[in-house]
Parts: sequence; C-alpha cells; structure tokens
Amino acid sequence: MATRHYRVPGLSRGFTVVELLVAIAIVLVLAVLLFTFARGAFESAKSAQCIERLRQAGTIMISSATNQNHRIRIFKGGSGSFEQRPYFILRNEMALPEDTYEAHYGTLSTIMFCPAAPEPKTPHWNCYGLNFTNSAAAGATWIHEHIRDQQGREAQVSSLSMVSVQDPSRFVLIADSCRNDGQQIFRISGSDRIGLRHKGKANTFLLDGSARSLDPTELG
Repeated sequence: MATRHYRVPGLSRGFTVVELLVAIAIVLVLAVLLFTFARGAFESAKSAQCIERLRQAGTIMISSATNQNHRIRIFKGGSGSFEQRPYFILRNEMALPEDTYEAHYGTLSTIMFCPAAPEPKTPHWNCYGLNFTNSAAAGATWIHEHIRDQQGREAQVSSLSMVSVQDPSRFVLIADSCRNDGQQIFRISGSDRIGLRHKGKANTFLLDGSARSLDPTELG
C-alpha cells in the first residue's frame, strides 16, 4: 500500500524577515542580560575577595602595633627606613623570607593587592594604602617625624596611637588606594588618594577591626 503524505496548512512556510529580526533581537537581549549578570557576579566576587584581603592585612598590621605600645608606626616618604612600609611590616610579622621579592611575593600578593587593580609594578610600593589623613570625626591624629635609619638615610615616619582614637569604627586605616595612573599606592595622602574601584565604592579596613565597602559620603 502506498504511503500518503499529508501537509498541515501553514507549517510549511518559512520564517519571514520580521520574525527572524525579532528572534535575533531576543537572542541579543538575552545575551546582554547574561553578560551583565556574569560581569556583575564577577565584580562582586572580586570585591568580596578584596574585603577579605583587607581584613587580613589590617589584622596583621594592628597585631604588629601591640609590640610598639599600641602605636602604628609607618614609613611615609624619604630615602630610608623602608622596613617600616606596610608591605615589609606584614612580611616581617608573617616571618616570610627577606632575601628577595620572589621569596615572599607569592604570599603577600594574595594579601596586599586589590584583585581588581592593575598588576603592581613594584610590590612594596603598589599595594593597599595606609590612610595618613587625620580624622576629626574619629578623633584620630597622626604624629609626623623625620628620622635617620641605620644607614644614615633620612625618612619621614608617621605614627598613630590606637588608644587615643576616640571612635575606631569611623577611622579608615587601610583602603583601596589610587594614583593618577590608576596604580595602587602604599599611602593615602594628598594626591595619593582612596580609589573608588568597586562600583563607585572603596573597600576599607577600619581601626575597630571591621572591613567593608564605603561610598564617598561614608568616607567623608
């Protein structure tokens, strides 16, 4: 018996140009939405990682101050006393090798650098920034002094007594930092400023031991 083929009216016609354009538009919209969602999730993950790094770095920094009468003492500028830069303070507190950058860079790169920032050019220079600005709201005042190190080189050193700060929860100790070229900088003072790197906010570590993202109004 011969097989008969039946054609259902309307199913054999192809797509019209309008239908194809509508389908393409829907696919493009879905692709944009998916890309936006994925990028947002990726940025949020980096921000969360950054906050955790700041919390770890800040905790170590505060721990180091207990051996100096609860005073945070940091290199600010000059030709000497580099050991008091935040990068090296953490290295020494963690008992990492001192001979070469390569010996400790792998560890400190997961603590002192924002994952959303450009790759640091010079590790001990390009890292999270110490906030050297005074805060009337927190009642925090840095004391600045000029010293000479053991090699006779001059340096500017700033110190902050943690017990003298009236409201530690309002003082940003370490934060995302930024120079004019977008690189991080180990200090936040003057033209070296806080970097609003995470959706218009900066990740910070406060003197009370908390770490969170702050917008410009919260930063003051």
